[in-house]
Amino acid sequence: MKKQLKILVVEPNWLGDVIFTTPAFKAIKETYPESFLAVAVARRAAPILENNPHIDKIFKLDEKREEKTIFSKIKFIKKIKVYRFDKAIFFHRSFTKTLLVFLAKTKELIGYNHKKRSIILSKKIPPIKKDSLHKQDYYLNILKAIGITITDKNCRIYLDNHEKEGIKTIIPQINLKKTNYLIGINPFSNWPPKDWPLDNYRKLIKKIIDKRPNSIFFITSKNKRKEITNFVGEFGKKAIDLSGKTSLRQLACLYSHLDLVISGDSGPLHLAGSVETNFIAIFGPTNPNCTKPINSKKGYLFFENNDCPTPCYLKNCPKHYQCIKKPTPAKVLTHALTLLPKGVRS
Repeated sequence: MKKQLKILVVEPNWLGDVIFTTPAFKAIKETYPESFLAVAVARRAAPILENNPHIDKIFKLDEKREEKTIFSKIKFIKKIKVYRFDKAIFFHRSFTKTLLVFLAKTKELIGYNHKKRSIILSKKIPPIKKDSLHKQDYYLNILKAIGITITDKNCRIYLDNHEKEGIKTIIPQINLKKTNYLIGINPFSNWPPKDWPLDNYRKLIKKIIDKRPNSIFFITSKNKRKEITNFVGEFGKKAIDLSGKTSLRQLACLYSHLDLVISGDSGPLHLAGSVETNFIAIFGPTNPNCTKPINSKKGYLFFENNDCPTPCYLKNCPKHYQCIKKPTPAKVLTHALTLLPKGVRS
């Protein structure tokens, strides 16, 4: 009897990056249909991969948090050693994660040939210059280098009907879709310079209400934000404060019911695209050529940074991050009206 091929994929840490890698699992299974495919991913991003039909096992690993101690690292090594993996594919460049998988007696370790881990990699892929291509291509290039063909690059999160219907009970305003336009607003990212000014969102909402009075706005954020409380209060029942109130999968379910999501370059932006919801993305110091959503739905990208090389990661910008402030609420309104469903809801 032929031995089953066992493959482990080690994921990056960021939510958006994990979403970018989702086409990889389908591609691996298409190449090795009888394989056992497992994934090691940070706990905070693991929900993105739940219910994925191409993944057989999810290991949660965050070597800088839960698996920070030597004891917890040894426990992780023992956990994956049981599976006797034939191949490990590293989308993450971490030396620590590579070493843990190596110590678990994995036969072949495949990844970009970064200096620190070069000695323990079996298949060394020449590194690509950072930010020279889209992050998804950066990850999928590793698969191409070992002969795996990617036929579908759309990013997907797999939600079941129970989850999608259940969110209607948690957030009952979703049930008003037949008579109202439902719009998600995600004003915050993991780095403040990427955030379009909150006052611009305020002006935009007012303009949309003026043009589409029967609109309801869902304000989302990973954490509860004090500034959101006053912001939402200005719009009464027109705005629903969901900051800090939804899990990742609940947020994905919410977005799957919406007509449009408006956001800066952030994980929730990619979440919207992965559940096939129309989006507007507002970029400033980051470059959409590196981090734009990859999906089959309609979207519009605002990127008016013509003054500085991007991506830019300056902690103290001499221009006070004017790049993210350039798109005006009036410009965003024009494309929002285009992306909202045609016809009157009443």
